[in-house]
Order: sequence, then C-alpha cells, then structure tokens
Amino acid sequence: MSRTQIIYIVVGSCAVFGLVAWAGMILVPAWSAYNRWWEKLVATALSLYVALTMTGVGIFLGVIVVPHLWDKLHS
Repeated sequence: MSRTQIIYIVVGSCAVFGLVAWAGMILVPAWSAYNRWWEKLVATALSLYVALTMTGVGIFLGVIVVPHLWDKLHS
C-alpha cells in the first residue's frame, strides 16, 4: 500500500468519524430539543453552518498558518 493510499484512508476515516461525532453530539440533541419539523431543520442548518465554519478554520490553519510558522521555527 502506498503512502498516498494510506493518507486517503486516514482522511476518509477521519471524515467518517467526524460526521458520526457531529451527528451524535450535535444533531441528535438538537433534534430532540425541538418538536416542530421546521425548528429541527433550522437547528440542523445552524449546526451544519457551525461545523463547516470550524472545518474552514481548520483547513486555513493547516494549509496557511502551520507551514508558515513551521518554516519560521525551523530555519
């Protein structure tokens, strides 16, 4: 198995684990807190917004900030 395949497996596993964690810790409590279907949909949309924002921040840190600081620390 090549390094690229290992990286794909790790990234895919992390994505699945993150989705399951989001559903279990965020979505299920949000759905059980509301009774009307539109409230549940709004809670889902807002939790997706927060999850995507946090993902964007993580990608930004991983792609831009960390390599820039890594070069400064190790040069």
